[in-house]
Amino acid sequence: MTTVALFNCTGAAPHVGCLAVTDAHDRMLAARGVRVLHRHGVGQLRDLWTGDRAGSLRAVAASPVAAHLAAADAVVVNGEGTIHHGAGLHLLSILEAALDMGKPALLVNAVLQDLPDHHDTLARLTDLTVRDAASASYLLAFGIPHRLVPDSILAAAFGDAPGTDLGGRVVLTDIHPALVAELAPALDALSAALGDSAAAYPLSHPARRTDWRSAVATFRTASVVVTGRHHGVYLAAIAGVPFVALPSNSWKVEGTLALFGERPRVCRDPRTLTEAVRAAARERGLFADFGAFLRSHTPLTTFDRLPPSRVASAPSAHAVPAPYTVASAERERAGASAKGPCTSGPASNPSAPGPPLRAAGGAAPLTADAMILGHASPMKRKRGLADAL
Repeated sequence: MTTVALFNCTGAAPHVGCLAVTDAHDRMLAARGVRVLHRHGVGQLRDLWTGDRAGSLRAVAASPVAAHLAAADAVVVNGEGTIHHGAGLHLLSILEAALDMGKPALLVNAVLQDLPDHHDTLARLTDLTVRDAASASYLLAFGIPHRLVPDSILAAAFGDAPGTDLGGRVVLTDIHPALVAELAPALDALSAALGDSAAAYPLSHPARRTDWRSAVATFRTASVVVTGRHHGVYLAAIAGVPFVALPSNSWKVEGTLALFGERPRVCRDPRTLTEAVRAAARERGLFADFGAFLRSHTPLTTFDRLPPSRVASAPSAHAVPAPYTVASAERERAGASAKGPCTSGPASNPSAPGPPLRAAGGAAPLTADAMILGHASPMKRKRGLADAL
């Protein structure tokens, strides 16, 4: 059985997207006969970035992470929304250290934007998958090999029963904390104008730890979803519900919508939010097509370039791993046995292009042009829904 050291796992956060992506990764890895030997969560190990690459490599070598890299057959970093505008460089240093040890190293499910360094590390990776067209264009400009694979949330096991019946109301979800001052007044005004026709559903909430699997079914009972979160867009798309996407802290939302074409677009002017909601409600077919487009790329190829399992047969594609929790992560770390360095090379030529993402409507294939944890906006929540949460 192939073993991996997994970094930037988001499964400890009470956020629908974080929990769903963790579930998806665990399922996809288990289906390939891969065991997570060591797991490190989002926000951990940031101190390994010392301000320069040489110092950071020394910090990795002097930390327990070095033994975790040596013990695993391969190293996987879950990029999500962590590596942009100079953030997340500790993760790239970990990947650089793994490559220097001769390990297959993969950065998956990532957004990449305005990196001050490590372009050569990205070019050396065994595999690099980004989930949006803007990140793919950025890498293309630097000549960095990569594959464009939609967000891993598409492989999560969502349920069919809604946790809350929203009764056809307009649902307001979280916005990025960095944009609260800019967007919250418009959301509060929309909520006030809609009255009982609006409801709040925070993607980040303690209740999400236990009810996240019902999120898609819950969204199906809404008329329109208004969201400032990347995974809010995906949840609405999977549910087949119209949505209004608001800006986030990187180009991940715009880049995701660009996979489909000219529309839908991000609502950049908060003053037009009310009209954007009305327009979205009139174009249900557009959003249903967008959701179908994303689903058409399943099963995802996120881990296709991991080294093959060393067992005779891999578990079934329907294998269900035990859910990841903080406690289970501690058990993994406590029970892991050290293994010698991997002697096999990368699973594939990192410069070999992967299959292009299919474009919508039969057009030519698209070759490309942390997660920061979500917080509910300070909008007023409607009585009843808040009680249900």
